[in-house]
Amino acid sequence: MAANSWIKFYPADWRSDPGLRTCGLTARGLWIEMLSIMHEATPRGSMVINGVAVKSEKLAMLSGATVDEVNLALSELENAGVLSRKKNGVIYSKKMEKEENLSRKRRESGEKGGRASLCKIREKKVCLSKIFSLRISKIKNRRTMQNKLIYLTH
Repeated sequence: MAANSWIKFYPADWRSDPGLRTCGLTARGLWIEMLSIMHEATPRGSMVINGVAVKSEKLAMLSGATVDEVNLALSELENAGVLSRKKNGVIYSKKMEKEENLSRKRRESGEKGGRASLCKIREKKVCLSKIFSLRISKIKNRRTMQNKLIYLTH
């Protein structure tokens, strides 16, 4: 996705997350791999590829780990409260999902405001062009009258 080619990452948040700090290096490494996958997923924040939930076997292949290492790391992350699961079992990031919802709401609000502002600008342009054309015609009439007066007085 070109529109979302970057990910919001705050090192201070990463290092200060108490749940994540209790996890070992392998689990933390797997989690950042998973965040990268979830960032590109639809819906963003869910551990899915092409609409299909990513299982341990697939995750092991994607991360270059064994299935046993992945299962152990997933258990560690889940027990620490780092990852969450939906009712259907799909792993997701609460923080990423929350940020995506906020981003969507802001985008929708911006579009509404943008359309309203654009309409106001267009209305002002039409109004200004009418005023401008009236003023020009008054100026032309005034000059014509001045020319007539000058002609009559001389």
